[in-house]
Amino acid sequence: MLVSAILRVAISTGFRLVGVSETQRYVRTWASRAQNRQWFADPRELIRNAQRAQGVVRRNTGIGGRCLARSLTLWGILLRFGVATDLRVGMRKRNGLVEGHAWLEYQGVPISESGELIETYDVYPDPVSFYAWVVKAK
Repeated sequence: MLVSAILRVAISTGFRLVGVSETQRYVRTWASRAQNRQWFADPRELIRNAQRAQGVVRRNTGIGGRCLARSLTLWGILLRFGVATDLRVGMRKRNGLVEGHAWLEYQGVPISESGELIETYDVYPDPVSFYAWVVKAK
């Protein structure tokens, strides 16, 4: 739980100080340096445990964060334990405003958001890597 809280704050701060792509790079580097990876027989058990930790942190500290910070936190923790997930981003237009949302998928199944909510977004066809992401003007 402590790792989840610290990582959430570090990611939110990193977004403001160095940007999303550099923050994702730092999280990827941190995750790859795990000394003692604890392997779970079922990666879904690790996913549930990491999600519970995030929930405990949110309830006890008030550290919730935006969807991208929450998703990147969970992505980093899971990656550190050897579970690869895909970071997804979708956009939608509601009441004349464009809204974005981020979530994780494991083997094509959303793990940090409900399928009903995701269906309201137009999803980018490929998983997002902000480290290599370039926005092209139309």
